[in-house]
Amino acid sequence: MNVTGGSTNVTTYFVLRLAATGVEATGLTIANMDLTYVRSGSAPAAKVDATALAATDTAHTDNHAIEVDATNMPGVYRVDWPDAAFAAGVKQVILTVKVATCFTEHMAVDIDSPVNVTKISDDAAAADNCELMFDGTGYAGGTTKLGVDTVAISGDATAADNLEKACDGTTYNIGGGAVVAASVTGAVGSVTGAVGSVAANGITATSIAADAINAAAVKADAVTKIQNGLATPTNITAGTITTVTNLTNAPTNGDLTATMKTSVTTACTASTPTAAGLTAPNAAEKAVVDAIKVVTDNIAGMYETDGAVKRYTANALELAPTGGSAPTVEEIRAEIDSNSTQLAAIKAKTDNLPTHPQKNVALSNIPFKMFLAADHVTPATGKTVTGTTSKDAGAFGAISGSITEIANGWYKLDAASQAEMNGGQIVFEFSAADCDVTTIEFLTST
Repeated sequence: MNVTGGSTNVTTYFVLRLAATGVEATGLTIANMDLTYVRSGSAPAAKVDATALAATDTAHTDNHAIEVDATNMPGVYRVDWPDAAFAAGVKQVILTVKVATCFTEHMAVDIDSPVNVTKISDDAAAADNCELMFDGTGYAGGTTKLGVDTVAISGDATAADNLEKACDGTTYNIGGGAVVAASVTGAVGSVTGAVGSVAANGITATSIAADAINAAAVKADAVTKIQNGLATPTNITAGTITTVTNLTNAPTNGDLTATMKTSVTTACTASTPTAAGLTAPNAAEKAVVDAIKVVTDNIAGMYETDGAVKRYTANALELAPTGGSAPTVEEIRAEIDSNSTQLAAIKAKTDNLPTHPQKNVALSNIPFKMFLAADHVTPATGKTVTGTTSKDAGAFGAISGSITEIANGWYKLDAASQAEMNGGQIVFEFSAADCDVTTIEFLTST
């Protein structure tokens, strides 16, 4: 918070909280509120017991306080301070509100130096001159202002004319016209912006004096790029380009003179190989080629054409792999007969595999397990279990057999009657108090 030194009737607002709980304190007795302050470098002011204000909008009264709104702004209290706390001469004052049941609250207020509205830098004449820059009596602007000579610079009309020429020629709109100076004699430090354009023939041979651009004026990478775009001296002999290594585009027919064309034709003809210039294969190379020919000559006899389709001939398909032949029917039959004893043994074992319960035949000792409904995993013991049955998706009915407990949540149905088993699909449901329903389903075989 900032206050101008010498301010009067300063009011602040504090949020007070109960020390025991940290909750906003409401309904405090104002008389129990201690008010004090200390200014920078001074002794603390004497503690004062606050006096209650009549209302939150009562006029400022020193050392008075009031709760603002216990319902909508709980814990907020208005405090009116004496003018002595904010007198000019110090930079800060610390305001303190203390209540026995609450946290003690402090507020730092910066005190700004008062502004002298009649002097500038403690000079009344400077303030008067500043007024003349505006309306002559204040600082609101007007027609009475210090005069500005718009036709002369430092009393020199020629200087003003020259400045106009350097701008747009009639006023001082910088950039609106061309700079008309005949020459620049001083050094130009740098150009940071882009140069827009140079008109055709804008730079002539006489525009750049000898040695105007020296080696130090061109960066090394720029020199490299210029050199890379030119043919190197090693490719030029007496003004003639001897290679085209550094030419970006190869010359076309229209680019060559008659002399160039003759030279190119002669060089190309000399480099073209002839039949007489080819070396005949040696004996080893010829032997390899002959061996390949023997194999490929036989390929044509291995297939025949059937319309647009090529297929292997009968002779090619009858050729057996080297070292054997395909087995005959008699050999296959003999192999099966020799293994018939093994097939009989396999059949004997598969005949003993378990099958589905028999349809229309009573089934004994059907086991099942019950679980508690509370967690669905704990085995249910000591329960009275009842059961129902359905066959072929028919209605459920009571079972005819009896149910007994085995152990550890396991129970058994002593028997399912012939009538209960007389179906292709049999379902049993078992239930007990506090237990999940257990379902058994199976298919029968005939």
